[in-house]
Amino acid sequence: MKIFLPILTSLFTIVCHSQESLDSSIRIDNHQFRILVRYDEQSVKDLNSAVTIFRDGQKLLSDSLWSTKLQAKFKDINSDGYKDLFIYQATGYRPNDTYYLYLFQEKCNDFKRVVGFDDHPNIDTTDTKGILCATYLSGVIEFSFLQLTDSGKLINLNIIESNEEVPLDAYNKGLLKAKQKVGKRHVP
Repeated sequence: MKIFLPILTSLFTIVCHSQESLDSSIRIDNHQFRILVRYDEQSVKDLNSAVTIFRDGQKLLSDSLWSTKLQAKFKDINSDGYKDLFIYQATGYRPNDTYYLYLFQEKCNDFKRVVGFDDHPNIDTTDTKGILCATYLSGVIEFSFLQLTDSGKLINLNIIESNEEVPLDAYNKGLLKAKQKVGKRHVP
């Protein structure tokens, strides 16, 4: 069971601390995807980086974002069998890492940015497809539950649980509530 600080150890990670750009590639099905993340002085105010995604040499997507270090990770977050792209944003108070998520879209062989993913730290999967858990580390560990729909929409389930003495109890209680809430409605 995945709880506490979600350590994304199963991810393929690329980090550049002192360089101005990160250049990585991944093969998905019969396509080669290239991910280029670079510090960009010409980005919009408060956005210091640019990400560009290419498929088989053709530009698919360009996006501006704010990032404190150049890091990219790949992990299947929606259990569809395809790796999704995480771009590091920042670390908040304590180790509360936030990431931008670009969800791989099988039908169009493309990546789609999930709006709001970077608002929640330490997000990881749970044992239930479509339910994610954000872990907030402050004085007490708090678990917040979200739903990632098949269409790539992130829904805050407004379920937050904490238990200073037994964090596992808080996680299990929150996950049960999330399963019940998601089970009552289906959002594609």
